[in-house]
Amino acid sequence: MESNVATVSKKSFSKEEKQQIIRHWEQSGQTKPVFAKEKGINYHTLVSWIAPKKKKVKISSGEKPVKGFAQVNFGGDALIAFARITTAHHKLELLQPVSADFLKTLLK
Repeated sequence: MESNVATVSKKSFSKEEKQQIIRHWEQSGQTKPVFAKEKGINYHTLVSWIAPKKKKVKISSGEKPVKGFAQVNFGGDALIAFARITTAHHKLELLQPVSADFLKTLLK
């Protein structure tokens, strides 16, 4: 299949140029390595355009990540319950009371 995307050797691409190159790759039926080599684009650069990295969650200074569960006791009859679960790829905040069984099931 012929493509009208020329072989490129420039260092930076606009968002529109990246999207156009990705569309041409999708239509080409070629593997990423073959397409990148044919077009003169670094393979890893092409891959980063196709599946951009997720932004890392930054932890405020002084805050330390906590693993596991922590029991928190509140005085009086007030029921205040929530959970914050953070992994390398996901962040979940439960802002209403949930049972321990629900959390166990969720974390499986």
